Amino acid sequence: MSLKQYLKPNINSWDKFHSVLCKIPNDSNYRKAGLIFEEFCKYFFQISDEYRKVYHHTEIPYSIKKKLNLDHQEKAVDLLLEGNNNVFIGVQVKFRKNQNSSIFWGKDKLSHLLAHRSLKNFIVFSNCKSVDKITLKQEVNIQTFLTNELLFLRKSDFNNIRSLLIKQMPKKKNL
Repeated sequence: MSLKQYLKPNINSWDKFHSVLCKIPNDSNYRKAGLIFEEFCKYFFQISDEYRKVYHHTEIPYSIKKKLNLDHQEKAVDLLLEGNNNVFIGVQVKFRKNQNSSIFWGKDKLSHLLAHRSLKNFIVFSNCKSVDKITLKQEVNIQTFLTNELLFLRKSDFNNIRSLLIKQMPKKKNL
């Protein structure tokens, strides 16, 4: 099961890709679709020129885990971005079948992401419409990428992600 299997050439908008994700046979928690969405997010950040490195939690080098005091098991940091300015950003990815839903500090364990005190910058990346106020009031730098941003993805963005999937160089873009 990989993104390449689901991101076919006719998928060129968020609505089409979301529809594909919703059709993936899942367990009760939509875990399989969530893992594909997590992989999509990794490639989304890789096509940006703002990040020098993008790591899935399974790919973070030991030296960086040690430096940032990250556990060996993933506990909320789904992706780790290394900016061109050498700043690390922890990313929590949440997929929901219902895009009109919200994600929450307690229920969705966003507090676990912010517990990584060695990180000062965070992104919540989700196809939900909003993040609760408790999360946004935290005294850290939190950015959100939500459904509204995903709807602005262009055909070229999907083509660039597909190029990365087949190991071709995509065109970089500013986020």
